[in-house]
Amino acid sequence: MTPCSIAGSGPLPANRPEPCSQTTVLSSFQGFVGRALASAVGVFGILAAGAAQSSVFYVVPHQDDWQLFMGQNAYDDAAAGNKVVFIYLTAGDAGFRAGGYGSIPYYRAREEGAKDSTRLPAAMVQQQFPAEKWERVLVLGRRIMRWENRNTVSYFLRLPDGAPNGAGFESNFGQSLERFRLGFVSTIQSVDGVFQFRRYRELQDTIKEIIRVERGSQGEVWLNTHEYDTGLNPTHSDHREAGILCVRAGVSLGGVNFALWQDYITAEMPQNIGTRPLIHKAGMLGALNATLLRTGYWTTFEPGHQDWLPRNYFRIRGRNELLP
Repeated sequence: MTPCSIAGSGPLPANRPEPCSQTTVLSSFQGFVGRALASAVGVFGILAAGAAQSSVFYVVPHQDDWQLFMGQNAYDDAAAGNKVVFIYLTAGDAGFRAGGYGSIPYYRAREEGAKDSTRLPAAMVQQQFPAEKWERVLVLGRRIMRWENRNTVSYFLRLPDGAPNGAGFESNFGQSLERFRLGFVSTIQSVDGVFQFRRYRELQDTIKEIIRVERGSQGEVWLNTHEYDTGLNPTHSDHREAGILCVRAGVSLGGVNFALWQDYITAEMPQNIGTRPLIHKAGMLGALNATLLRTGYWTTFEPGHQDWLPRNYFRIRGRNELLP
């Protein structure tokens, strides 16, 4: 199969999935079948020491979103040795804020589960890396948690879970990404109380700075996030807000391509990935849920969530599209 050309995006690079349709209609989704395109080291290849890397970003609100809806790409990106950066916007705390009933706070259990998800594809890379690091780093004056493991990097902003309708939780004083963007709350504070944002632009600039720093000298990079057009993707408020924030933050950097992913609605769509990618997605979601169970919380490895695993649907954002 040869790379398709999508209007406004140019040829798809080797580490991007190939849409199964040659259509250039950007208002409809283009699913893909089977695996990502083969790279120089093979579809499921292992990076040799010294091989060139590219940077790929996944900007999501919750700790299980990329595994469920973007997992095939994320696995292939990391297993091929690319630098993969995950940015988790909210704590995914479900209203527990910094509490919970398990052995650690619920948001911490979800963070540890997300970290365990990334260990699976990163372990495929046969290359020496420094020891993993779990530390606070200063980003435009705010101390944000950053975890580095092999060729993956994860940022945890720990902002309040906004609930599906965007109204937020009483325990979080009604704070949510949506209400903050719309001006219904004047500030939004991390659930651990370490920092806050007083203007939406500050949050946007923080995401932009993370992308800029982690991108380094890379030219073209890919940002994966949720589709924000509710006509195409009726979804959780936090999912939509992640897409809006990611695009607004990244578009001014130049050389940035956006893959916008459908999520909940895909349960109603045809299955479009093969057996091996399905195993990879299930393995990563299973790793997260094993951590949740081990720390005393409920599992989401149940039929409702499993319905999303054999499906990956996205579109490429046109470079001339208006900002959300």
